[in-house]
Amino acid sequence: MDDTITAMADVHEAKAFLTTPNAHHPYLISFTMVLASKNKLLFHGMKIAKSDQHLSTSVYRKPTDTGLLLHFNCHVDCRYRTSLLKTMLDYTYRLPSTKELFEAECQKLKSMFSKLK
Repeated sequence: MDDTITAMADVHEAKAFLTTPNAHHPYLISFTMVLASKNKLLFHGMKIAKSDQHLSTSVYRKPTDTGLLLHFNCHVDCRYRTSLLKTMLDYTYRLPSTKELFEAECQKLKSMFSKLK
């Protein structure tokens, strides 16, 4: 099991739950837990934000992301270039939970791609 996201009622319950799998093979594997901070959780290129009783999702890029990408006309096998493009477009289409977040992500991609010409 790797990279699992779970919602629990409270932190104490989550910590108690975490001791169970960690007790089985303490020398082979250990599970860790990351908690939301300021009602936001970052998980595999996705930001999950809670406002009121609603969750929203969007694409997350690290603050160190420069937007530098593999240029599509470079001398790299075509499957790598198309995979990069498909992955970015797939994230843009699937992750934003609202039309506004989708449109904002489209603008970010447009800006990144236009810098590469």
